[in-house]
Amino acid sequence: MRGSIPPMTTAGSTSAYSTNGAPPSGGPIDPDTLFAAQPHSGTHSIIDMAKGVSAKPALFTVSPLTDEQTLEFFKTRTPAPDQVVEWMKTVDPFSVRERWQGAYVVSYLDGHPEQIHFSGLSGD
Repeated sequence: MRGSIPPMTTAGSTSAYSTNGAPPSGGPIDPDTLFAAQPHSGTHSIIDMAKGVSAKPALFTVSPLTDEQTLEFFKTRTPAPDQVVEWMKTVDPFSVRERWQGAYVVSYLDGHPEQIHFSGLSGD
């Protein structure tokens, strides 16, 4: 991680604000406001994972891929960032989690954790 917050990549989500990615005029100004404004349909973003990180898949959480999934998808327990990015371009999020659940994969560079990648589907 080299002393900084690693960049995130996401798959399966759409813009939290609109189909073109632009916030609406007078729209939510922070994640909490956005979350509160969408109590039933969700924000369609990582913000919907309001219960944080869990060891196993659960509603409103992100959890790591299982060892079996990691080996199946990447043929290694320590995938490189480019492997994960390519996988995220083609993965069907429903093949790894149900709606309102997210998954994350840690990618490695030179044997050290480099990035955290998120995938999942939320919202209606």
